[in-house]
Amino acid sequence: MNSLRILRLLFLFSALLAFQYVAEARQQIGISPSATNSYAIPPERTTNSILFDLTITGDRLPLFYRYISTLDGQYPVTRDLGGAALGFILHDNLRFITYGIGHGLHTVSVTLQKRTAINPETWDYVSSASTTVTLTQYHRVTVQTSYGGGTMYIDGEEKSSGGYLDVPKYTTLTIRAKNNWDFFDNHWRKYRKWVDDRDQDRALNPELSFSFQVDRSISFTASYGTQVQVTVMSQNPSSSNISYDGQWFDIVASFYAFDDDPPHQIAVARTSETYQRMNYTFAHWLEGSNVYSSSPSTTIQPTRHTIYTAAYDRKPLPPEYVTAGGTVGNPVLIYWERHPHPLVTYEIWRKVKRQGQSEGPPVLVATADNQTGGCVDNTYLVTNGYTHDLLWYDVRAYYPPAQSYSDPEWVPAFGRQDLSASSKEKEELAEDQSTIPPENSVSNYPNPFNPTTTIVFKLKENSYVTLEIFDASGRLVKSLVPGVDKAAGHYSIAWNGKDNGGSRVSSGAYLYRFIASPSRGGTPYLTSGKLLLLK
Repeated sequence: MNSLRILRLLFLFSALLAFQYVAEARQQIGISPSATNSYAIPPERTTNSILFDLTITGDRLPLFYRYISTLDGQYPVTRDLGGAALGFILHDNLRFITYGIGHGLHTVSVTLQKRTAINPETWDYVSSASTTVTLTQYHRVTVQTSYGGGTMYIDGEEKSSGGYLDVPKYTTLTIRAKNNWDFFDNHWRKYRKWVDDRDQDRALNPELSFSFQVDRSISFTASYGTQVQVTVMSQNPSSSNISYDGQWFDIVASFYAFDDDPPHQIAVARTSETYQRMNYTFAHWLEGSNVYSSSPSTTIQPTRHTIYTAAYDRKPLPPEYVTAGGTVGNPVLIYWERHPHPLVTYEIWRKVKRQGQSEGPPVLVATADNQTGGCVDNTYLVTNGYTHDLLWYDVRAYYPPAQSYSDPEWVPAFGRQDLSASSKEKEELAEDQSTIPPENSVSNYPNPFNPTTTIVFKLKENSYVTLEIFDASGRLVKSLVPGVDKAAGHYSIAWNGKDNGGSRVSSGAYLYRFIASPSRGGTPYLTSGKLLLLK
């Protein structure tokens, strides 16, 4: 009986071993990519994910399973599957991230392992599988010009500035600029070289193209020199006064240069000079209207069409041979030699030193244009010596572009005030000093007129007043108020169309000039207006 039981147990044990062998023979694992064996990594990214399908089959007594996956033998990932029943089929997904994995062919391997409840610490090999995938890293190749315009080519494909092409790593490409010269934004541009984004020269002038193998995302710039027009000029009109790169010129010179040229040198020959009775003192160089350099010699590297001007402080010298005097009993005559500079005009000033009194302030008597060489001070008559007043006259040169004046140079004369002229003036000049106007002003009515027009003027403070009429050529026709001290108030005076000699003038355009010099000093009020006489 015992022997029979032993035989039965031996049979069951043998059957169990046979079943386990057959079941283990059926345990296996399969792996395949979910979509394709080729994966592209876009140029904007350095990583991608790869998904694989796993199929695990088994047919045996309950055991515990796990699998270990690797990519190129690295990056191991372990996943426990737990207990598996008889006849199981398991599907699972395996995902790999490609960060740090290179471009090319790679192997993915999976190993299936088991352990039993009897020996839980030991994992035994069951089965393994592997597959291959190809990773293709794409890189972006960008082309542009240094000036932001123009056309280029990447492997014959036309691109505007900033265009690009995405290609697989290790692709060989040819980059080419379209033209040696290009006209863009009002400038000519000349090709120099290709430069990459690490400032490495790729193709030097005159080669427009080059080939290279793509190993990273990269951008290339076609460097062009921009042609600019450079004008150098001087406010000093004397000869051979400015230079450009060592070559001397008169007043103004113009050149073409490129913005990537080595710096150019500009200079002035003389920092201080007198020419046509004008003092010129170098102040600074202007670039356009902005101060560029205070050095007489400096370097420039223009990037656009630019004018460089040697700016000078310009100040006129006084007219030469100024005299004041004339025939005793007649108005004082002031003469001078006309200034050689055509833009210079004149202001005639007077100071009076009465006997027993201190010298009075300067008063503006008249103004004159460049073609005038004399004027009459009708307020004073010439005397034979210092019997009444000592008069001082200054013919002051004025240069409008720089708003500069010559230094005063006073010449003396003796005279007395013409009281008869003042009396006549009072007979013609209507006065109203009951109210004081807030500002100086001058107007006339009617205009056009025939035969008389009235000129109205207002004084906000006590002033020395001159009102004169000139014809279209600038010739003095009539002195309506030939220099008289007036109190603040309202005034009007009529002009009947006659000159100082009493003759009626012809029809046409005339100009009145009004000057009011404040008695206590200050800036004179000067204004003018047109009169039209019709007949």
